[in-house]
Amino acid sequence: MYVSTETLDDLLRAVYRRLLRTPHRVKSSKGPNREVSGVLLEVKKPTARLSRTETKGTVFSCLGETLWYLSGSGKLDFVAWYVPLYRQFSDDKRTLYGAYGPRLRGMRGKTDQLKSVIKLLKKKPQTRQAVVQLFNAEDILKSHKDIPCTCTIQFMIRGKRLHVLTNMRSNDAFWDSRTIYLPSLFCRSSWLEVSESRLAPISMPLEVSISTISIVSKLAISLMRDGSLR
Repeated sequence: MYVSTETLDDLLRAVYRRLLRTPHRVKSSKGPNREVSGVLLEVKKPTARLSRTETKGTVFSCLGETLWYLSGSGKLDFVAWYVPLYRQFSDDKRTLYGAYGPRLRGMRGKTDQLKSVIKLLKKKPQTRQAVVQLFNAEDILKSHKDIPCTCTIQFMIRGKRLHVLTNMRSNDAFWDSRTIYLPSLFCRSSWLEVSESRLAPISMPLEVSISTISIVSKLAISLMRDGSLR
């Protein structure tokens, strides 16, 4: 399944139509859902990243989650003020095991991956090695309420544009569009802008326009216990 649109709202409408037609129903750790496998989603204008179908509070949720990621924090109280749903996924009521911040800014306590990819892209603008890893092999050794849905994020400079390719093991098209996917798109495109501003000194000037592609192994939409949509 391949969906390419200009804006987030266009993408969500196309995804919902496809999921409503799928006969595949599964029961995951977070409940029953309809599922489509092997999905490629492209938003050509990720700066048009705020859904007009969402509540006004979503803007603040997106900003709050972006700052949470970029700060490197894994603390629950930081993000729960903006996205209360996170409280359900804390193992110890204080932190989020699957928080992206510590993995992004301090992988295994020492590697700032964002700084590393910016440094690499400055040195080798055409590189295919500028990859951020968020899902780790250790994540499935023990049971946790939440582990990263995002596996890797790859940054590439092509045609004077900075692109991001995100590989996800799973994505809930309904809940994540409101509380996780929407902020994640916002955060990923914001990371692009942060990276783009840091890359300004390189010899090849970058255009402000950027694109984001998500490769999702399992795209799902949550169901109620009676099989109807949430």
